[in-house]
Amino acid sequence: SIFIIPRTRINAMGGVSLIGETTDDPKIREQVQRVIKEFDFSFNVNIQLKYKKDTPFIYDINPRISGTIVANSGAGINLLYFGIKVALNEPIPGQNNIKYKGVKMVRYWDQKFIKTNKEFKP
Repeated sequence: SIFIIPRTRINAMGGVSLIGETTDDPKIREQVQRVIKEFDFSFNVNIQLKYKKDTPFIYDINPRISGTIVANSGAGINLLYFGIKVALNEPIPGQNNIKYKGVKMVRYWDQKFIKTNKEFKP
């Protein structure tokens, strides 16, 4: 694997991460590396873990991009772009200079109101 980017889900709603933070967790990296090697995964893979006491346990494996892939982009690692570069056998620029620890993502929804000049009749 080229990048393993552990993220902590700080707040979620319906399984969607609203607040999350990149971390540097060697235990998670080790578990994820074993799964990637065992299943011979390539490109973008989303593996979710949860700690029970001091051990991270895998509870979900998705051989696809995650809905929160944008959090990695905010941390300076555009996994979608890099996955395409790898698929095309092209080098990943600046691979050794990327630092991502401690970047927090906050996601929120907002409403927009548009007047339609129509009367609402329930």
